[in-house]
Amino acid sequence: MKILLIAYAFPPLLEAQSIRWAYISKELIQKGVSVDVFTIKLPKGYGDPDCLPHPQIKIYPTFPGPIEGMFFIFKKDFLKDGLNVRENTKRKGIFIIGKHFYKLTRNTLNNVLIPDVRTEWFPFAFIKLREILNKNSYDIIVSSHEPGVCHLLGLCAKKLKNIIWIGDFGDPFVTIYTPRYRRPIDRTLERILLQNMDHILLTNNYFKEIYCKKYKLSANKITIIPQGFNTSEKISYIKNNTFTIIYTGTFYKKFRSPKNLIKALQILKDKIPFKFILAGRNEQFLKDFQTLGESFEFLGLISHKETLIQQAKADLLINIANDQPEQIPGKGYEYLGSKRPILYISNFDDEYAQLIKRINRGLVVKNDAIALVKALSKIYDLWYHDELDQAFYLGIDRCKEFSWLHITEKFLNLLNQLK
Repeated sequence: MKILLIAYAFPPLLEAQSIRWAYISKELIQKGVSVDVFTIKLPKGYGDPDCLPHPQIKIYPTFPGPIEGMFFIFKKDFLKDGLNVRENTKRKGIFIIGKHFYKLTRNTLNNVLIPDVRTEWFPFAFIKLREILNKNSYDIIVSSHEPGVCHLLGLCAKKLKNIIWIGDFGDPFVTIYTPRYRRPIDRTLERILLQNMDHILLTNNYFKEIYCKKYKLSANKITIIPQGFNTSEKISYIKNNTFTIIYTGTFYKKFRSPKNLIKALQILKDKIPFKFILAGRNEQFLKDFQTLGESFEFLGLISHKETLIQQAKADLLINIANDQPEQIPGKGYEYLGSKRPILYISNFDDEYAQLIKRINRGLVVKNDAIALVKALSKIYDLWYHDELDQAFYLGIDRCKEFSWLHITEKFLNLLNQLK
């Protein structure tokens, strides 16, 4: 079997969907499936050097477009030295000016291009995609969202060659951050894409219920393929001298805010000793977290491998739900592989909350500062008395269906059925 994956986000680009398909494609290769990947071309040396695709995968890189193409080059040149950028006043000034220009341009194009600025990849990608489809024979096309431009290209591939087309949705096509005035247009496009797909992959059942109801889709046309965790990293946990809490991922003001978590930590810092570690693209929240003083440490954006190491070394992992329950942060499933307790902050009894409670991996608490203080204090007491292992299940047998190996086996069964 030979498949073509259309994925804007693919290693070494460090994003949730690229990590998802890095693992799934690797497992598919090991099971004898031939995988080609159509993706964007990144500057040499850009991205995560530890997160690379399987060497047997054929990569077809294509120019992402002028705005994002310029951004990748700019970011590579100015962020490759990490702290040195912040220490060099001249470079810092240039970086800030460039960053503001990029954000202004990106925000403008996000309001114009459907579904966002990354659709600028389409004209360059379409020409190359047509060449690839004429040159190679594929059994199945898979398009990976985000971004939505991948599904636009998947539709083109379907129309050009009438190949079986699977659309993978990490998030809905139309979301809370879709410009309000443009949502009717985006929903029309979403409907066209869904109707033309031969099969649809979604990450959770609530998401499935919404799509089935809104677009009158058959439940048989949809398969749930959640995010997963890696089982290959073998890192032994050693209790930290100070209670160590970590969050690895990105916060968003509009739908995944750390506001109440920060309030809770501010209350606790005068009551119990702890270290809160933050990793990811979270510079906009730094001033708020820095009020924690020496109890706070910021790692910035780190490699995927280092992220897994940090998770496995922590005493407690923090996961915060989005404000829309159809979007469950994939980071939570990655946490399962760390074998550490999880505090899930959520106002919904979503599938992840039910999972944490079912396997007793940690606590689920409302996104409220006082409730968080109580939950964190309880877990601290368990840690202090060396009772975390007795209080929570910290293995992987109860959740092994979320390992990338099991997820790929489920996906491969679907491929065989469709073929």
